[in-house]
Amino acid sequence: SLVQNNQKLIEDFKSYLGVANKISVGKTGSYHLNLCNKALFYKLLELGLEPRKSLTCQFPKWLEINPQRRHFVRGYFDGDGCISLKRTKLTQAHHINIVGSKSFIFSLMNVLLEDLEISPTKVIAVNSGKNYCINITKREDILKVRIYFYDNATICLERKKTIFYTECKQNRSNYTSQTKNVSFRKDRNRWRASYRDERGRRKEKLFKTEGEAIDFLKLF
Repeated sequence: SLVQNNQKLIEDFKSYLGVANKISVGKTGSYHLNLCNKALFYKLLELGLEPRKSLTCQFPKWLEINPQRRHFVRGYFDGDGCISLKRTKLTQAHHINIVGSKSFIFSLMNVLLEDLEISPTKVIAVNSGKNYCINITKREDILKVRIYFYDNATICLERKKTIFYTECKQNRSNYTSQTKNVSFRKDRNRWRASYRDERGRRKEKLFKTEGEAIDFLKLF
């Protein structure tokens, strides 16, 4: 059973599976897709999913050395992670939080340290010690996570991607993109995508967000 407040996400999942099951709407306005398939059930168990997984979920062994594991991490973040802006009287900064079982979160932390070389991050107990939370706050680490999640990604929760690319814009003049041919123009307060046209002439196009500039360059 899959439950979501995002109708499109449910519809995309149904389309990917190629099933004819009806999507229902719950009393709270959430969308439900119920599947009864023995083969799918056992395949999910084989991949590491388990009933009542919130407190016992383990990081899948088969993903520990898989080059595609970042896509799994992004999917987990879409379900049990968030990016938020925390303000004080003097400062404001974005935080990435990912919650899960103790075993899962410590394994995930090791994956992020290995794949991104981010700064060592504290893992804290939440929900009276029932769950644990990764809290990433350094600006340079958040930018690394953003690229790790969304570079050449085709499946994601668009709402969270939008937050990464539109709300993380404090001190925008200090931004440096890790994507080739993307830079920030202080004089225009816009992100620049540099490219060559059909005649080989150097051109540039300006965008409000870095993400829009990156997406534009994918057309070439």
